[in-house]
Amino acid sequence: ISGPTLVFPPPGPKPALYFFDHTNPLDQVLARHLTPELSQHRAFGPDGEQGFEAYHLPGSWEGAEHTFAVPEQPASGNLGGVLSLLGYDLNRNARSGEALDVTLYWRVEQPVAQDDWTFFAHLVDERGFRWGGETFFYYPSAQWMPGEVLLFRQQIQIDPGAPPGVYPLAVGAFSPSLDTRLPVLDDNGQLAGTRLHLGPFDVARAAAPPEHLPAMQRSLDAPFGDALTLLGSDRDRGDLRPGETLALTLHWQLHTPTKERYDVRIWLEKLDAAEDRLTLLWQGDPVQGRYPFRLWHPPEYVRDRYALRVPLETPPGDYDLRVALRPAKVARTKGPV
Repeated sequence: ISGPTLVFPPPGPKPALYFFDHTNPLDQVLARHLTPELSQHRAFGPDGEQGFEAYHLPGSWEGAEHTFAVPEQPASGNLGGVLSLLGYDLNRNARSGEALDVTLYWRVEQPVAQDDWTFFAHLVDERGFRWGGETFFYYPSAQWMPGEVLLFRQQIQIDPGAPPGVYPLAVGAFSPSLDTRLPVLDDNGQLAGTRLHLGPFDVARAAAPPEHLPAMQRSLDAPFGDALTLLGSDRDRGDLRPGETLALTLHWQLHTPTKERYDVRIWLEKLDAAEDRLTLLWQGDPVQGRYPFRLWHPPEYVRDRYALRVPLETPPGDYDLRVALRPAKVARTKGPV
């Protein structure tokens, strides 16, 4: 067993003995589950650094004076009858551009022959955009025993520019060799997806802009007055059919505070048309309407992501994709400015 992992054996009369050496020390957050009175031995090397430590867990630990492996935030979920989700701990408050530090608690319900079931944890928003994620494999699944409780501490890096707000954490398990996930089962044993959602977690605004901005498909460095600059943009495709969705990211940076309300306006403009043909895709506050510019703190950098559906009635042809800012009080007037 490696990494930031702690495994509690099935409750029973036999005690457990844990050894952690200098190559794989006990994670300092998980150490709260192995309290000092459980410590049996600690040895130090010639350099004075700790060589290894040992802990003794008494038998029938569920009925012992100490209660082990109890999450601070209980949760429930069934992955294919193989694993049960018990809950999680939030180890510290999360901030954009930093890490979401959580401990996940799972219980093994039945043994499996497959040895590569791997866990994943993805920070997502309500549109399905991912803002950070990890996969982790510390304990071969062929060695799992029914009744074991598995604790995994994960520090999930949150993307720079993630807007402040609440984000759920999608978790589950998959097999790389089988190219499949363990299914989520509901209370009736019916298929209910392939991932469980925890939280949501509050993500605060970044303490400072990132030292290095992320790569952008198109660099723009386009000022909008003195307050804002559109640094660049990304999109997932260039060919669309009516009814399909375009994923667009706008990279903004605020330089000075603004009390004015500005709407982001995004539209398609047909090229070589006999008359102006405008197809509005979005109009409103940035971040899908959730984070108005007046709430930003300079020099805040924000990655502003959209899922833009092309209306079914849009005629075929070549279009420019255009972006503008408009004072909210004239946001309903005809045509872009």
